[in-house]
Amino acid sequence: MKRKIITIEKDLKEGKINKRKNRFILDVKFNSKNEKVYLQNTGALSTVIKSKRKILCEKITKKERKTNYNAFAIKTDNTFAIVKSSLANLTFSKSLEKNLLKSFKNHIILSQEPILPEKGRADFLLKNTTNDTQNFGSVLTCSWWNLKLQQFLPSPDMVRYILDHTR
Repeated sequence: MKRKIITIEKDLKEGKINKRKNRFILDVKFNSKNEKVYLQNTGALSTVIKSKRKILCEKITKKERKTNYNAFAIKTDNTFAIVKSSLANLTFSKSLEKNLLKSFKNHIILSQEPILPEKGRADFLLKNTTNDTQNFGSVLTCSWWNLKLQQFLPSPDMVRYILDHTR
């Protein structure tokens, strides 16, 4: 059963990826014109960002910017994977709030973008209200049909595992 998590009302422009120039910039072809597109998600995304893949971008009208577009989602297989980090994180938090994540029925968000004990940041610090444990988690992928969260368990070697949620 499909449930609405969030509503997105944006005019998106479809293009094709030429290449990733650096961590923040994609070279995208819209019709016959090449444009630089800002990529908010600086993760590796090597399985998502591939030449010739369809990409949905949102037009940005701020004059002080170096790019006119933000990357929004990239087509992978038969769906679009959201590459706008803030939207993927919002989707996770709303899904948690609405009790749509079976694996996280008894979890609440304590904080967003917490600093990890080792080094770096996670997307969330979660608390299991059943046993009072806390875990760090990062949204790995977020598409129209599924959400994957990488959870870091509190342990010396930061054991990682992936939990799936399908609507």
